[in-house]
Amino acid sequence: MDDGQLPNRVIICIDMKSFFASVSSVIRGLNPLKTRLAVVGDIKRSGSVVLAATPLLKKEGIKTGSRLFDIPKRKDIHVVNPSMERYIKASNYISSLVLQYVAPEDFHAYSIDELFIDATASLHLFAKTPEELAHKIINEIYRKTRLTATAGIGPNLLLAKVSLDHEAKNSPTGVAYWRYDDVFELKNKMRLSELIDVRLA
Repeated sequence: MDDGQLPNRVIICIDMKSFFASVSSVIRGLNPLKTRLAVVGDIKRSGSVVLAATPLLKKEGIKTGSRLFDIPKRKDIHVVNPSMERYIKASNYISSLVLQYVAPEDFHAYSIDELFIDATASLHLFAKTPEELAHKIINEIYRKTRLTATAGIGPNLLLAKVSLDHEAKNSPTGVAYWRYDDVFELKNKMRLSELIDVRLA
């Protein structure tokens, strides 16, 4: 298919890093990126499920779906109950920050901690490139909330989401931009790799 026939919008998918655990950290005056904190369904039940964990705790193997009894009993690990009212309030506030950059019809809340915007019409008002706009938005979110966000950019919803999950979340900058050419190039590389594997077998 010719690239000219494909949608070519400026779609940005923004995801809040370890949202529940991060909000629970911030409201306690803790830095989510330097704190070991787990949000569990009920801190009084040893079999209670972990709903969220900060990045440092995830590195120790505690993640969503783990149980309270899996968490080491250490002074540097905080275990807290969820606060849905606070999470919803934080989510709504973040949405209000993002809505400064796009019209309401170009905003779509995918979940409490993830959203999409179509910045095609408003990009020129705030930045010279999609990457610059994405950085501007996630920097403002951090400045106003102390919560870390990542952003994937693409010409359609799918590529924005894929660039978020497969690159932005693991990038030092927190931002990734995937274009159609990147996908075609990746596809060709995968074919070449398959051919090499076959010849070596």
